[in-house]
Amino acid sequence: MHSNGDLVIRKPTNHCRHAPSCDKVYAVLVVGEIRRKALDCEISTKNIVQQSMAQVLIIAAPALASTSALSQIVRRKRKAALAYDDKENEVNETSVVPRKLHMR
Repeated sequence: MHSNGDLVIRKPTNHCRHAPSCDKVYAVLVVGEIRRKALDCEISTKNIVQQSMAQVLIIAAPALASTSALSQIVRRKRKAALAYDDKENEVNETSVVPRKLHMR
């Protein structure tokens, strides 16, 4: 199963005879939630990771990445969002709007 956060992109093919690991699926959903919070919330990286880890089931915790890796995910997501916003603002600032010519 391939996913992008909490959205399943591609379901498993027929050659896969085993069921997906519930722990891994849950871990993917938690990472997706962390990415969403990174963009939506202004709380610190540490708090996002701690809140998410506090909600994780004990049996699914080993399938998650380390807290430092999860923190890095938050930082990357925020940095990418800032870069996108800066690029969009740069395009808007350099756009040339022609002045309306006045005829006398």
